[in-house]
Amino acid sequence: MKYKYLIIISFFYVCLANGQDAHFSQVDLASSFSNPAMSGLMNNPLKLTGVYRTQWAAIPSAFQTYGIGFEQKINNFSWGAKVLKSDAGEASLSLSSLTANVAYRQSLSKEGNALIGGVSIGGIQQRFDPQAFQFDNQYTQGIGFNSDLMSNENFTQTSKILPDVSVGLVWVNTLGKIKNELGISFLHLNQPAASFYENGKEIYPIRSNFYVKSTMPLNKRFSMNGQFRYSKQATAKMLVLGMGGEYKIDKEKVLKFGLANRKEDAFILSAGLGYKNMDFGISYDLQHSKLSGATNGNGAVELSAIFYFKKTKYNELAAKSKETNNESDPLRDDDKDGVPNGVDECPLIPGLWKYNGCNDKDGDGIYDSIDACPNLFGEKSNKGCPDHAIDSDMDGLLDNVDQCPFLKGLPEHKGCPDTDKDGVSDKFDQCPFLKGTIENNGCPKVRSTGVNEKDLVPNNYYPKVIVEFDSDQSLVKRYYYSKLDELVTVLKGNPDTNIYISGHTDTEGDAAYNYELGQRRCFEVLSYFVDHEISTDRINIVSYGEAKPVHTNKHVYGKAKNRRAEVQIVNFEF
Repeated sequence: MKYKYLIIISFFYVCLANGQDAHFSQVDLASSFSNPAMSGLMNNPLKLTGVYRTQWAAIPSAFQTYGIGFEQKINNFSWGAKVLKSDAGEASLSLSSLTANVAYRQSLSKEGNALIGGVSIGGIQQRFDPQAFQFDNQYTQGIGFNSDLMSNENFTQTSKILPDVSVGLVWVNTLGKIKNELGISFLHLNQPAASFYENGKEIYPIRSNFYVKSTMPLNKRFSMNGQFRYSKQATAKMLVLGMGGEYKIDKEKVLKFGLANRKEDAFILSAGLGYKNMDFGISYDLQHSKLSGATNGNGAVELSAIFYFKKTKYNELAAKSKETNNESDPLRDDDKDGVPNGVDECPLIPGLWKYNGCNDKDGDGIYDSIDACPNLFGEKSNKGCPDHAIDSDMDGLLDNVDQCPFLKGLPEHKGCPDTDKDGVSDKFDQCPFLKGTIENNGCPKVRSTGVNEKDLVPNNYYPKVIVEFDSDQSLVKRYYYSKLDELVTVLKGNPDTNIYISGHTDTEGDAAYNYELGQRRCFEVLSYFVDHEISTDRINIVSYGEAKPVHTNKHVYGKAKNRRAEVQIVNFEF
């Protein structure tokens, strides 16, 4: 056959006969298009993805691909649907697909390790217009193409709808500060028939995808990532090596960039911006393949966007503040501290004008939202923390012999407090906020009633919840939301109960920093309860830093157990 648009037909042959699907360069933003299990990686409960790609600009009408995806996450389940369309323009060669996918996430450990499995089921519609092509038997020697001649090509149909099934698996884990993803997927598992001829044997071969991605934070604002991706479909292979980074401008804006090499094809340059509940990306494929001459050096341009319809916990807090502020009412004061929400840096907690609506509990002139040690009198040069070389907590014991150098304590307890006055030092008291007995490690004895302890609050005791954190991090993982929600239910159903939150760390870093890190962990847990309408009047926090380990700090597992916040409900007032 002789085709009018040889480049278009060649590309179509590569896509269908050799079975190489259209692909996207911004795999992170169009994740579920290559692996149905990746819909389970989303942090937000609801999102809409849109992506557009144009390539082969040298042909009369460029090859274009459009994709729209919807995903929703409900606890460990994720489900969604996606529409994909590829169009070769004037040749009227097009592919459309509509698929639904579901994924399930199985947690393997409290540190965030998990296995996610996904499946995608749907249909592919392929079609073309025979009138857009010129066949060899429509040519007359010495004259050329004669449109009056019949092509004598018999196609059983010019439009087909084919069933399509894909599966995928993703494993996520954390090694220290490095977060890793490893995924594999198999697309077109049922190998749909692709030929328009009655006896044609062309199929969509199974496309296997494999990828590894690692992300490492370098500091609080900047993180780097590296990735390896490999795909194979029939004789077509694709190998991508790349790296990228993210820079957090503030809580609402994140800049992203990346550079990758698709072997023997193109260098991929990408940039992006995360703003509030949106992500935008743009990439350009700089051709270096053997086909770069045919494309006149024109690469592929790709645009993508993600919209999150339900914000994260932190954005919800900010949104509540902004909503209560109401731009039409500039004097709205949600916490009723006399500081309007528009200028209040702590809009949910009553504070003082001179501290921009925040407090200064330790009286050191550094308000709590920027004070690294908000409960200890300190120096501005030390971020509000005291000079720990002397007696930080001013309890009469120098820091070098004080087992709780940042908590005012008693000499008989080696500088540690005994909050509940039961004779057991907080350092060794398993229930430091509940008066107990020495024989029971400081905890009260609870009579067995035959009822699950999680279903009631016997006397003044409720089982504490342990929230564990990554190294040097204070973000509360989604894994713990359900456990904290149980406490919220108890607090709302028992208005006389209150809550204590204690923050703890491993021994990495110095003691002063770890005390501040314990404070941050306390504040993050506190913000979760505030977000669920629990008054701060019912919440008290304390950081023990590294002073109260529950496991050895000599190995990774023990350190992971020590990086925690303990949440305890009691039914007496502070």
